[in-house]
Amino acid sequence: MQDQPAEASAETLEDVAYEGFSHLDPTDSWLRIADLSPPGLAEFMAVTASLGLTILAVSIARRSVIDPSMAMPTWGIEAPISVKLH
Repeated sequence: MQDQPAEASAETLEDVAYEGFSHLDPTDSWLRIADLSPPGLAEFMAVTASLGLTILAVSIARRSVIDPSMAMPTWGIEAPISVKLH
């Protein structure tokens, strides 16, 4: 998802909205919000708003609690993100 255009996430999020959900918790295993460029973040936020979705939380799951050797990169975790949570 990270390098896909906003239309790709819109397709997935349309399914979420269609099923009646109004809040979203995008895990960083799906989309690393903190690593999006400012225009990319603005696009993502516009897509969520256009579908009537609000971001309730941002879950971070970058490390395996089972197998530390499977740890994913931690770059970007400290990066501030400007997402208004509801």
